[in-house]
Amino acid sequence: MDMREFVRKPFYSPRELASLIDVDPTTVMDHIHAGKIHAVQISERIYRIPLATVVSTLYPEGVGEPVFRRSPDPAARSRADRKRARAEETAARALQEA
Repeated sequence: MDMREFVRKPFYSPRELASLIDVDPTTVMDHIHAGKIHAVQISERIYRIPLATVVSTLYPEGVGEPVFRRSPDPAARSRADRKRARAEETAARALQEA
């Protein structure tokens, strides 16, 4: 999911959050199981992550550097910078509307 396609909704799946922050879904699940990301367990295998948790996970001290920040290879650096800037703008709008 590209940040331009970000749809503000009450809950996100671990796969959606992983797509937003460009990590593997198992990384998100590992953080949920470790208690680093708050998620609601719907059933034995289904979790949903509230919007507020998505925003606070990405930007724990307000709009700033995301928690999940991968070091991109030099060829992808400008793309990653653009993506990060879009994420910051989206998070800022979500915080203002909340």
